[in-house]
Amino acid sequence: GERGLRFPQMPQGAALNFSLTNCGHVICGQCLQKGKKDECMICRVPCRTIVLSKKVNSDIQSLFMGLDGLCRKYSKDIIQIAQFQEKHRRHLLTHYREKIVPFRLNNWKHILKEHHNKFSICNNCNIGMHQRR
Repeated sequence: GERGLRFPQMPQGAALNFSLTNCGHVICGQCLQKGKKDECMICRVPCRTIVLSKKVNSDIQSLFMGLDGLCRKYSKDIIQIAQFQEKHRRHLLTHYREKIVPFRLNNWKHILKEHHNKFSICNNCNIGMHQRR
């Protein structure tokens, strides 16, 4: 919500507004009018400005929120992201256990069976094999 936003404020009755430049500076409306169009009057780089109000997008609003409000806002987002990732991690693990592991086991069984057949030939003639006592 709009609670907790801390835009720069002037004394009551002052008709000043503030703008944020895309280079990160906050400039009052009067100073902005005195400066060159499309140039930051603080660092002199080409820039765009947006008037600060309660109507700016949430990314810009978050720049002026108190840290406690930001922590509450983003902790909810982080929890949702963590739950989403955990759900998909479990899904992937289940898929791995149900599909990939049995496939690999069957593949290994086939390989072992082939090698067993080769070794059983050697077992019959006892070449290079230890005899059982």
